[in-house]
Amino acid sequence: MEHHGSDARLLGHKWALVVRTPAGKRRIAEPGMFDELVVDDWLHVEWLDERVWWMRLGDARIQVEICDDGIAKVDIVRGFYEPVRGESSTTQEPAAT
Repeated sequence: MEHHGSDARLLGHKWALVVRTPAGKRRIAEPGMFDELVVDDWLHVEWLDERVWWMRLGDARIQVEICDDGIAKVDIVRGFYEPVRGESSTTQEPAAT
């Protein structure tokens, strides 16, 4: 996917991937936009649009949209790809950091 424009704050331009090999861990961080990650058939992350990412995580379909204020809006549908395994919960209070 190609980005047109001069926005210096391109979403998805800062990313890194760490892989384990017999020789140890290797960090990969190439210049460019993060586009897609697939692990087996249970994890799939893909950049759909300038501000939208889609994910499959097990049975869940997750869509993330980055709003104009930089905050992520996250929509999750459990049981979309297979029966739900595990539990989900929601809290209105932000977690302590």
